[in-house]
This record gives sequence, C-alpha cells and structure tokens, in this order.
Amino acid sequence: MNFAECVGLFCCPPWLPSIINKLSFKPPENPSYVMSLKSDGRVTFSFTGSENMLEPIPPYIIIRSYLVDCRKDKIAMVHIRTPAEPGYTILYSHGNACDLGHTFGLLITMCQILRCDVVVYDYNGYGSSTGKPNENGMRHNIECVYSYMISNLKIKPENVIVFGQSIGSVAALHLAANQMVAGVILQSALASGFRLVFPGFSRTWCCDPFQK
Repeated sequence: MNFAECVGLFCCPPWLPSIINKLSFKPPENPSYVMSLKSDGRVTFSFTGSENMLEPIPPYIIIRSYLVDCRKDKIAMVHIRTPAEPGYTILYSHGNACDLGHTFGLLITMCQILRCDVVVYDYNGYGSSTGKPNENGMRHNIECVYSYMISNLKIKPENVIVFGQSIGSVAALHLAANQMVAGVILQSALASGFRLVFPGFSRTWCCDPFQK
C-alpha cells in the first residue's frame, strides 16, 4: 500500500466505521455481470466475460433475476431453480471480494447435488446493487431479500436455509437470529472483526465490528 492509499484509507475521513468498511469490503473493480431493468419491468442478466462460467449452465436450470427495493437502493438478486419441486431454498451470502456472478458455478453445482433452489444476492456497492457497502447495510440487504423471497416468490420461511461464507456469515447469522429459517450453514465464518486480526482475543469490545 502506497502513501496515497494509506491517506485515503485512514484520513478520508478519519472515522473508525469508514476505515472498517474500506478494509472489510472489496467489491470487484470489474463486475462479473450486468443486470438491467427493461421498460416492460423485466430484469435481464448477462455475464461480462466467458471466464466467469467455466462450464455452460445446464438447460434444465432456471435462472430468474430481480432488482429488490431496499430502502433507497436496489439489490441485485438471482433465483437459481431446479426443475423439480425443491424441498429447501438456500439463501447464499458470499464473501467480501466477489460478486454473485463469481459464485454461479458453485451454486449451480449445489443445486444439482442437493436438489434445492438457491437465492444469491449482492451487497450494496457490489455488482449491480446500488449504494455503498457497509456493515449495517449488509444486514438490511439480507432482510430485504428474505422479505422478497417470502412475499413475492412465495417461499415458506421454514424452507429457507441461510448460508454465509466469510463476511457473509455476519448477514446469515443476523437473519437467523431475527427471522424464521430452517437452518444455518457457515463457511469460514468470522467471530468478530477484532478476533479476525487478533485471534487471542476472547472478549467482545463495544467497538468491535461484525459482532455475532
């Protein structure tokens, strides 16, 4: 990190939440996909490069894309469906350095093996989601997506499994603590912001980010 980057990180502005957000969220500079709202209300989805999908999407997999209202922002969301009636739908929250397009290969494989549907979304500032990424924002994002799943997609709460990967575990646990879900899966979960940097910490401080 050069001097200019250090100044931008710690001095613009010199405020702890701003510094934490800059360190924690790393949206890809070049999104892996584009999502557009058409005049007839349809939302289209397309990858920006063939490298984002190593294998073609099987023809029996159904992809539906949405732009979900979340306060003043729009949250990009994709519903990956299997042809059979699913038992469960996984609500997937990805890590801090990718967008939902980068997870497609994994999630389609998950659909095929587990015979379930998957809903994946992007946090504020990632992919086609508007706004700026921050800790509180990601909690609101998953709440908005969950509400859309229940109200618009008619998915039953007892059939939703939340899956959080890395920083996505913060959103997953927040939702599970406040809404009805069938279960929780955490991969490389964070204990808290401070304990990620200082593994020897055993207590939770009031200023500790990403407390769970």
